[in-house]
Parts: sequence; structure tokens; C-alpha cells
Amino acid sequence: MLNGDIEYIHDLAFYGAEDAVIYSFENQYVEDYCNDNGLEYHELANDFTMTVTAPTKTEYLELEELDLTGLALNVTYTTGGERTITTGYTVSGYDSTVIGTQTVSVTYRGVTETFDVNVSAKEVSFITATPKSEITIIVGKEIDMSNVVITVNYKDGTTKILDSDYELTNFNNEEVGTQTVSVTYREKTGTFDVTVVDYIPGDINGDGIVNIKDITRLVNYQNDNSA
Repeated sequence: MLNGDIEYIHDLAFYGAEDAVIYSFENQYVEDYCNDNGLEYHELANDFTMTVTAPTKTEYLELEELDLTGLALNVTYTTGGERTITTGYTVSGYDSTVIGTQTVSVTYRGVTETFDVNVSAKEVSFITATPKSEITIIVGKEIDMSNVVITVNYKDGTTKILDSDYELTNFNNEEVGTQTVSVTYREKTGTFDVTVVDYIPGDINGDGIVNIKDITRLVNYQNDNSA
């Protein structure tokens, strides 16, 4: 079977196989080659129906990669003829972090069919919550959790970084002082410290961070009041 992009076939490509039957998508060069060399030629249309034979493996544990071993596309052309496709398709819809049944799509030449897989949750051993640097915030502000690395440690020894689906407790942004904040995921808890203050020295614009914006604010203030 040849695709529709073939532009050259060696003169001896089918030497000793003169009884070969050539199937190709529309391609005048291939058709002429077959006629010139006495080969039986059949043109495949892009109009076809397709069914999917699912991969051998359809049950997964969280974070496992999709295994396509055994996947086959059974194609029937409207012009006649059938074939089994095992390459040249695209697969989408699988997410190893999503628990439960997932529908995976297989697309070949614009036609899409699906099969289902099931992803089961792995057992969590413990989690850790590690600030990238000391966290200090002004009263009334919320914690910027992008500054905290939450690591899930599974019992099989694997890990993943968590950026959602956790519960944050034991934090009061109206209470000045150091607080031990809890992060819980699947009944496992890690902690980290946050210090809540009335004011951060140098934080002129009150956003809880000392940076160039504070200097700009101060310079603008001085310029406005120097006139």
C-alpha cells in the first residue's frame, strides 16, 4: 500500500514480484508506474468508514503513560477494499493525572473513533509543602501558592508536583504573627510557615512585595511634592 505523496519508485522496486497488487491513494505517477510495469493497481479513496480495535492495555494507574500496543484501525473504503492501519494516526484525550474513565480519540485522515481506558488512583504515602523562600504577607492578603512547592510522594516511590486539588487550612490572614499552614491532599497533610505582618518595610504600594514598583511609587510621590 502506498500513500498519495509518492513521487518516485525505482525501476527494480518490484523485481521478482510481478504479481504484486498495489493499493494507493490518488496518485497519477503510481498509477502510470503500475500500468507501465504490468502491476495490478487499485486506487483508495479518502471516503471510508473505520472501526477501532482497542489496545491490549486499558487499565492504568495514575501517571502511567498510554500504551498503544495492539491498537488497530480497521478501514473499509467505499470504492471497495479493506485494510488494517497500525501507523499514521494521531491519538488524543488521555491524561495520566485524571482519575476515572477516559475516552481516547484516534484520528486517521480526518476520521475519528474512540476507545475507553480507566485510570485508578495510586496510594499516597505523604506530601510535603516547601516554600521557595520565606513567606511574609501583609494583613488581609492571601498566600501566593505559586511560591510553595507541593510534592506528592506515592507508596510506589514516584512523585508529582501538585498545583491544584488540595485543601488549605489553619491560615488566618487577619492574625499577625507566624502561622503553620496545612495543605491536605487525599487525606495526607503537609505544612509550611507564613508570617503575617501589619507592614513590610519598603513595601510602599502595599502589595506585599518589595520591588521596583515601590521605588517608582516613591519617586513619583517625591516628584509630585517637589513642585
